[in-house]
Amino acid sequence: MNKAPTLLFIIFLIGFHTVFGQEEIMGIRYDPIKKSFLLEDVPKNVKAHKTYVLMLTNINSAHIDVVSEWSAYNYIVDLPDLLKPIFIGIPDNNVMGKFEMHSNGGNTKLFLDALNHYDKLQEIGTAGNDYYEKTKFHPIPGDTLPLYELKKTLKVSTVEDIANQLVMSEQFITSVLVSYQNAIATIAIADPLLSVIHSEYATLINIKKRIDSGAFQKALDFLIRSEHAEDELYVTTFTALKDITEVHLQIVNTYTGSTLFDGDLHFKTYYDWSFDFTTGFFVSNLVEKQYYKEERDEESQYIREENAEKVDLSIGALGHLSYKFSPELMAGISIGASLSPLDGKLRYLTGASILFGERKYLALNIGVAFAKMKTLPDRNTSQDDYIQPTDVPSISTVERIKTGIYFGLTYNFINKKQ
Repeated sequence: MNKAPTLLFIIFLIGFHTVFGQEEIMGIRYDPIKKSFLLEDVPKNVKAHKTYVLMLTNINSAHIDVVSEWSAYNYIVDLPDLLKPIFIGIPDNNVMGKFEMHSNGGNTKLFLDALNHYDKLQEIGTAGNDYYEKTKFHPIPGDTLPLYELKKTLKVSTVEDIANQLVMSEQFITSVLVSYQNAIATIAIADPLLSVIHSEYATLINIKKRIDSGAFQKALDFLIRSEHAEDELYVTTFTALKDITEVHLQIVNTYTGSTLFDGDLHFKTYYDWSFDFTTGFFVSNLVEKQYYKEERDEESQYIREENAEKVDLSIGALGHLSYKFSPELMAGISIGASLSPLDGKLRYLTGASILFGERKYLALNIGVAFAKMKTLPDRNTSQDDYIQPTDVPSISTVERIKTGIYFGLTYNFINKKQ
């Protein structure tokens, strides 16, 4: 039994799975010294149709939040007029071929009672702030000590008790503030107590501003999430498509409210097929021959070939079906046409091309050119020279399809992102 086809099939499956069948993790590392993400270390080129998992690393997932959105774009160019008879019904080269997600993730007794509740809020806020500074970039998963110490300080038994204490303290201070607002309106201006009430009222207003900012709730939430925090955070999964894949990221420090990054990541694809148009100049050896008459005798004359140019220069366009070996290098087959200003004839072109560039292409082309050319009819004698009767006023010619070799230098500098 011949095992070679089976072995080749297995090798093909392994190669296909390697390129297309696996997800690749792409990390974006945070540098606490530079206080920024090291985007220069993120790969800029990605394999077409391969899936990538974008991750933030060297962070604390307890206080990092991410909003991401990704899109894919092609570089589009309109079909050159010269190629419309060849590529019928194709308006441009876009014939081959947002989601959003969110990760995660002498004072009065009444005033003294309010300050006592504020002290408890302060304990929660301080515990969160201290632990944030300690684990800002180095989380300690499973660490229960901060919440244990906080429960001990507040003299409660569970985390739920801490949350209830926070709500009760904030509500008590809010209700006391309302009482002060009502009391101020009933105290006479000459009453010495009014000055004390105003001072305490101003203090309570400042405390209420901190409550409204969510600082204490944010600190407790951070302590609770820290028990399950990690030093990396899933951002999104995207598949490399079209010519370029773009991922928009907004990374926020939920503890401080600051934005760590808000911008786009661009990934250029390769290992994929691309269809493009270019226009430019062509040189070929496909030149129409010219003839003249030469006397032979009274009844006949020779038809001679003139010493004409050996090369033709024309202007035209090509459509390229190419494989992208890298974002800047493609190679493949091409088909198109060119028009010669020397003889006014249209030449059809087919061959191979190498394209350089990303959004703007420069192509080197070589191949075979076809065109209808005037030539002498087939001889009906065995003579080497072509002879025509003298009484025939013009040289008899017929049109035949002729072929030649062409070289072309073409370009496309007007691609649009779509």
